[in-house]
Amino acid sequence: MALLAACASASNAPRTAPDGATDASGYGSDGACLALSEPGCASTSEEAGVGPASDAGTSVDSSAGVDGSTGSGPAETGPPLGMTGNSWYVAKGAPGTRTSSCTSAGTTWTNAWGEMDQINWSCVQPGDTVWLAGGSYANGFAVGASGTGSKPIYVARVLSTDTGAVSAAGWNAAFDSQVIVTNATANNTSSGCNAGDVLCFNRTTFGNYTYWDGRVDSGILLQTANIAGLSPTNNTTIGQAAVDIGTGSGANGTGNNHDITFNNVDFAGPAGPGEYTHMSYDAAAQVLNVTGNVLFTNCRFHGGNENVNISGSTGVIFDHCKFYDNVAGSGSAGHGNQVQYAGNDNVTFRYNEWWNWSVEGIMVWTQSGALYVYGNVFHDADNSGYPSVIQANNTTAGPLYFYNNTIANVSGFCVFRPANAIGWTSNSQARNNLYWNSDVCVQSAPSSDYDASYNDLASTNQSKLGISETTTVSQAETNACTVSATPFVSESTGDFHLTSNTPSGEDVGAPYNLDVDGNVRATWTRGAYEYRP
Repeated sequence: MALLAACASASNAPRTAPDGATDASGYGSDGACLALSEPGCASTSEEAGVGPASDAGTSVDSSAGVDGSTGSGPAETGPPLGMTGNSWYVAKGAPGTRTSSCTSAGTTWTNAWGEMDQINWSCVQPGDTVWLAGGSYANGFAVGASGTGSKPIYVARVLSTDTGAVSAAGWNAAFDSQVIVTNATANNTSSGCNAGDVLCFNRTTFGNYTYWDGRVDSGILLQTANIAGLSPTNNTTIGQAAVDIGTGSGANGTGNNHDITFNNVDFAGPAGPGEYTHMSYDAAAQVLNVTGNVLFTNCRFHGGNENVNISGSTGVIFDHCKFYDNVAGSGSAGHGNQVQYAGNDNVTFRYNEWWNWSVEGIMVWTQSGALYVYGNVFHDADNSGYPSVIQANNTTAGPLYFYNNTIANVSGFCVFRPANAIGWTSNSQARNNLYWNSDVCVQSAPSSDYDASYNDLASTNQSKLGISETTTVSQAETNACTVSATPFVSESTGDFHLTSNTPSGEDVGAPYNLDVDGNVRATWTRGAYEYRP
């Protein structure tokens, strides 16, 4: 079947914009190499294989961007665990406590620390591994140690294939199961944390150079409870979070936290897929004033009043994550957003999947710098509300690079929600996106071209919206094209690969020249997926 009705050919001149990743030098803020295999980061025999997966560093391959980001598929899951330093153990109900000596607790499964808030962090040194047994833990906690650039601390859910951990005294096969940590009684008493926080980095340098690994999808679940009346201490609005990183005071980018990786961690608020009334203003994840090299990869963010609240931060990447179930009821403590975004710079959302949200997707509400949104799939919003994908509201924001995203069934409001004033900077761009059965509001998109669309609802959806944006993508863009009514392999089951190719979009260069599956964009197919016969 012919996918297109009409399309223009692409420009052959590649255009390279930077990516919102980490320091182009490949070094952390302490001068240590973050990716030991990178050129200029030769490892010693002691440190070989212990560096965490990182978006930092230079690269010699053809896909490397100006920051060294390859963007190729999900980030690596890190080196072998338990291979350097000491191993420590946490198992629900075990007898170890945070006041126990480092020789009498946490050294085996038999004397493991029995709750998350009972970890004696003074025992944990750079290069050590903290093994988490599966089970349900009930106390909020704060991280109390840091690694170094060459010897991060690993906190990992244990698997039955982990030879060293399995050989420790007291091993039980049941430990190889999901790690669930909740805080239903607002019991986080750590200084600088909100009482309802599950995991907190409590305004200190503790937690830097740490790698938190669920090992499998949702291998670690951190979930807030729906508790009324929580007063925030770490932010002016958010009262609790499944993970709370950074400090809520001081100038943007002047916080204490940096060099933190989360892989296969599920960050959850209390809500499910339906409309939900949040009794306190909660977030699945809160990231405040971090200073760089913070990576969330293969993670989930869902069920929060805000799924992510990120403010005053730089050098943060959300990679191959899932954002969903953000349908806050009218009686909730706060306004719902998939991402509340304020005063950030050099932040990337790449190769993520987004669905079931009722208001804003990425809501930029204070002046912000560079924002990179590419290779994402936004689909099936709660169109009974007023969902949008992205908005710069009453502020100057950007540049925004909005490249090769697929947007399907976002019709409750606009993909590009119109700002009441100001908006995206003049050097912002939207290129090579695919809009299907959605209201784009292309007049609010930044310098858009080379997009594909089907059933742009701009001309028919305005009575609900109360706005006058009626221009469609096909009318607005010189090199726009239209696609058929059935361009996807299986839209109903969430498979947004294409059944046939589009004419080439614009070559915007590396690191955008790889798609969500890691395929090289040989033809610059429009949308998140490069077409492969």
